[in-house]
Amino acid sequence: GGGWLGGFGAAPVLAVLCAVAAASALLAASLPALPVGGAASGAARPPALDVMRQAASDPRCRDIFVLQLVVACAFHVYNGTSDLYVRSLGYSSSELGYILSYAGTTFALCNLLLVPRLAAAGTRRLLPAAFVCVAVGRAGLGAASWLPPTPTILCAYVVCNFGQGLLATLLKARLSAGVAPDRLALLLSLLDATRATAGTVVPLVSGVIYDTAGPSAPAAAAAAIA
Repeated sequence: GGGWLGGFGAAPVLAVLCAVAAASALLAASLPALPVGGAASGAARPPALDVMRQAASDPRCRDIFVLQLVVACAFHVYNGTSDLYVRSLGYSSSELGYILSYAGTTFALCNLLLVPRLAAAGTRRLLPAAFVCVAVGRAGLGAASWLPPTPTILCAYVVCNFGQGLLATLLKARLSAGVAPDRLALLLSLLDATRATAGTVVPLVSGVIYDTAGPSAPAAAAAAIA
């Protein structure tokens, strides 16, 4: 087993990963500092608690954070047991690696080639369409348990990853609209924290669903949520 990568051993793979990490660190260190809103005019940065209170009292911001929580919960419901699910379909560890590489590649290509062009058209109509894409894609992943698994999974990941990339971009774009620069960084951090918070609890629920309802049940539950 191990596919063509298995013939190289672990050391070259780890060396490549370390080189990528070092290059990323150097690139990050070379980036210029972001300007802080209000600094040029001498205005003080608004307190974090004030920004959070204003976001909580703004219906538009509340809706975006709720949608982000729903998206994150749906992601972790499936992702928490996705490896076990794919293995239950008969794939080996190396084949699982290829599937995940394919998923990452499709996500990157969708975000590079499709999402920016569509996001520029606006968010009102695209947000529901993005949720539908994610739901259809995850339903397709679940259907791989009774349809031919490989073509079903490959097609489902394209649809699902396109929807996920579109959702992430649109939610951030909608949150950024009309927000002062000195508040935007905190609001985006809160949006990321909302997504991370779902990852602390929802995988536990995913495991229970997997054990009680079967390997494909988390994918079906994720499709029902988003």
